[in-house]
Amino acid sequence: MLDEKTLLCLGGQDNRGTHETTIFTLEVETGRVTLLRRKHFGNTRVWSVFHVWRDGQRVMGAYQNGLAEDLLKPGGPFRPWPGASPAGWPFGHLSRSVHAAVVKGRRFVSSQTGIREIDPSGKVLRAWGTPTEVRLPLPFHEAPFYKSLDEPGMLPGFIASPYRHIRPRVKLLGHDDAHLFVEVYSPTGLLCYDVEADTWYGPVKMALESVEPAGMYDPKGLWVRNKEAFLHVRTAKVIAASKKAGRFVTSRAFREQRLAMCDAAPPLDAAKFAIALRRFDQAKSTLANVLSIDPENAEALLVMGFLHDRHCLNQPEVAMDCYERLAAIDAPPAALAGKYCLYVLHIHLGNWSEALPLGKQIVENFKLPGSRRDAIVRQNGEIAKRIGTAKK
Repeated sequence: MLDEKTLLCLGGQDNRGTHETTIFTLEVETGRVTLLRRKHFGNTRVWSVFHVWRDGQRVMGAYQNGLAEDLLKPGGPFRPWPGASPAGWPFGHLSRSVHAAVVKGRRFVSSQTGIREIDPSGKVLRAWGTPTEVRLPLPFHEAPFYKSLDEPGMLPGFIASPYRHIRPRVKLLGHDDAHLFVEVYSPTGLLCYDVEADTWYGPVKMALESVEPAGMYDPKGLWVRNKEAFLHVRTAKVIAASKKAGRFVTSRAFREQRLAMCDAAPPLDAAKFAIALRRFDQAKSTLANVLSIDPENAEALLVMGFLHDRHCLNQPEVAMDCYERLAAIDAPPAALAGKYCLYVLHIHLGNWSEALPLGKQIVENFKLPGSRRDAIVRQNGEIAKRIGTAKK
């Protein structure tokens, strides 16, 4: 509600690919409707508003792709969410499954990849994420010598399993007077976050699976539901069970635990941890030591290339040298990984004449999953068109 007498209403429709969004106010006593904004987007994708709040005289609206700074102002300013987390890694859009909560005057929004705390103006103050693999530009598992490693310092629900192959997800289920409740996947469980103490409890198992927020508020617990039933979870029971199992930690202590894991890890794992923490010089030194002993260590070459690729140091010449050395190794997984990374990097740089031969070699000389092979063939076709257009 805007005030005691007025509702702010937001809606829209998708009619055979034609998108429209509408914002209007409704005076409850008189029934008077005032149209504030209506916009047709044609075939352009429209993102949904999922959270509205006041910031002084402004009414803010959180969308999946950004923030409307004044919903009441026709054509009011709109700004995208920050492109990177406070740690420096890309954020991207919030996913379709988004939720928001206000606890102890602090505002939180979430999607499948983590939770962000924002201030009244929408600025991101803090972010917690799922353990992000140090991801290389390999969209398929054709590099069995590469072992993925989680980024340290994230949500504690995943601390028991530092190596994983399933993309972890989170879901903000609700809150009570002092706590957030977050469901985590891989492994599955419920986390309880004490906002004032900055302490995480859990994860603990729930009696229901595949739950959604039930839309009912309880000052001492959480209501959730699935297709079969409703479930009430008492905050005190979650905290007691977590303490009994020794599953509680502050955000700071958890990050220190993960840093300790980094310091104690074998060299290649330590390098991946360092990259995740954006300690690029440390990662470079560690990888250089590995390669001085074993110049054809495929995993070290791959990670060194990634370190110098556009994701990190952005030194493409050095990255290319690492990928070329990887491609020259007489082992199909290493050769494929090296050629594919070169292929992707040349595409990114617009080096079409260098990318196309690599793309053809990948399709002709390596066994790929059908969908991946088809995607590269299509990409090769697009590259050939670009080369043809440039010659005209």
